[in-house]
Amino acid sequence: EEEEDHRGGPEQNNTKAPGRCGSLAMAAPDAHRDKRAKAGPVLYPMDEPLLRKCDALMKNLAKKSQAVHFLRPVDWKKMGLVDYPKLIKHPMDIGTVSERLGKNHYARL
Repeated sequence: EEEEDHRGGPEQNNTKAPGRCGSLAMAAPDAHRDKRAKAGPVLYPMDEPLLRKCDALMKNLAKKSQAVHFLRPVDWKKMGLVDYPKLIKHPMDIGTVSERLGKNHYARL
């Protein structure tokens, strides 16, 4: 049998109420955050080993049967998709990415 604990009344919960920080005041969120690119070191530079890995990845993707629709750019005029340029601002396909990798277009990952 389990023994009951009659020492201090109801169980005490040591967690604080939601939204409270104890005696510390919460900092007000910034009204505006600078979203411009910061100058500094390039993170994940596209060196030769990384370029080879990316190239192998793109070749693997291109081999998949589901990739057939993503190998070439969409011919939106032929397909009659007049809203395509308005909706898709930066169209990209596997073939274009592979081509750009081969021409060292990407400076970083």
